[in-house]
Amino acid sequence: MELKEYQQKSLAQVKAYLTALSKWREKSDQVVKVAGPESTLDFPLKAWEETAKTPYRSRKNGLSEPLPCFCLKIPTGGGKTLLAVKTIDLINTAYRKRQTGLVLWVVPSSQIYRQTLQGLRDRDHPYRQHLDVASGGRTVILEKTDRFTPLDVAENLTVLLLMLPSANRQSKETLKILKDNGGFSAFFPTEDKTQEHKKLLEAYPNLDAFGKAGDLYGRQVKTSLGNTLRILAPVIILDEGHKAYSETAQDTLRGFNPSMIVELSATPTDSSNILVDIKGMELAREEMIK
Repeated sequence: MELKEYQQKSLAQVKAYLTALSKWREKSDQVVKVAGPESTLDFPLKAWEETAKTPYRSRKNGLSEPLPCFCLKIPTGGGKTLLAVKTIDLINTAYRKRQTGLVLWVVPSSQIYRQTLQGLRDRDHPYRQHLDVASGGRTVILEKTDRFTPLDVAENLTVLLLMLPSANRQSKETLKILKDNGGFSAFFPTEDKTQEHKKLLEAYPNLDAFGKAGDLYGRQVKTSLGNTLRILAPVIILDEGHKAYSETAQDTLRGFNPSMIVELSATPTDSSNILVDIKGMELAREEMIK
């Protein structure tokens, strides 16, 4: 699928930011080595000031680490999903420097969920073909009921599709994603490895755990999908991001300790960091408006 001119321009802007982001993250890491963790630079802001003209609102993930977060403002019919999969490729090449890892793709409705899942799983669909190029043919598409292992994430570009209500702590039903279910035990120490549980909780203080520090086996990390996400530092693709700006939704998404959040929206909120702003006239020029 040949990209439209406005899509190429948009991806060039994304690449410029991600390249600067990688550079400033390296600088931040160097400062931390010399001066300690408290000296971490706000590298997402530094990269933004170098490459973008709009205001930037700094954010942190559940580990209080600087969280790159940007929005692609795309009118309806502008090919947001295609731009999303191409952005994943750019994140891997310009920022993560690898073809593997976890992408958490969050959508707001069952209709969009079904459409996105169908496109990502169909090996003949352009969405999937672009992901396969990004992963070197090693793409795995999962739903929240599927199980995966550390090897799956280490060897593949693993995309987990999730509906927004499931990523929101507001109701008891949606808390299921955070509960202990035993399906992800390969990511965590066995129950008798008390010191390993302690080290894991020190590295990721926001993990859900059983017990108390003074118990015989200490605190035990829950083997839940929610905890698995927290230790894998996923890239989050947030479809229709303007629908995820309640305090509850934002806390939950950032609490997954993402390494980056990419919003897709035709009508972003005032709180969104708009990196790409595609105008309706650009779609009209490319005959994308019916």
